[in-house]
Amino acid sequence: MIKFELTFDKFKELLNHLIDNNYVKVDKKGVICKKPCGEILSPLSFFLIDDDLNSKELERYFHHKTDKINNTFAMMEFYLLYKKSHNGQEPFNLMEFLDDYVEVGARYGWRGNPFSIVTYKKIQGNTIKIKTIYCNTNAGGFRLYKESTDIFNFDDSDYKQFENNASKLSSTLEYKEFQLPFSKSKMIKEMEKELETQQKILETLKKVYEE
Repeated sequence: MIKFELTFDKFKELLNHLIDNNYVKVDKKGVICKKPCGEILSPLSFFLIDDDLNSKELERYFHHKTDKINNTFAMMEFYLLYKKSHNGQEPFNLMEFLDDYVEVGARYGWRGNPFSIVTYKKIQGNTIKIKTIYCNTNAGGFRLYKESTDIFNFDDSDYKQFENNASKLSSTLEYKEFQLPFSKSKMIKEMEKELETQQKILETLKKVYEE
């Protein structure tokens, strides 16, 4: 699959398309003079600082004009906005993008903070099923939580549900494969040590409270 890269220039092309085809109506200064329908306005508003489509703030918002916009939610909002304004045509295959992005065994989280590990994924139609294990590292060790299951349906006929699912998925899996100070094998050993410690503490407490 050819990976789609979202750039500031591609977003500007989409803005021009929206204006040229009257999805967004603007005055001579480039300010939105009539709000578009919710299915256009909602994903569009993610990219806009205000109603001025010619604002230089847009460039500062994306940091650099030619850089890739490396944000999962932005990719999915762009997908939704593009498809709604191009008679159902996709800018890229969304489920192929998710299949490539969601990696079993990958760690997702910000450096030094709690993270999630993907243990399972299945894509069927517009739906992706993901299982994750949450690992809390704030206490200096590793506290593992029960494996949880999330099912995300990306049927864009319901744009509100689409956006809710996109927001939840991206907030859970935004930072992929960040590097801990040790390898995955050492991470498992550290978790084993933590579990052994917790088990010993548990046995000690049992003796205290059972006497």
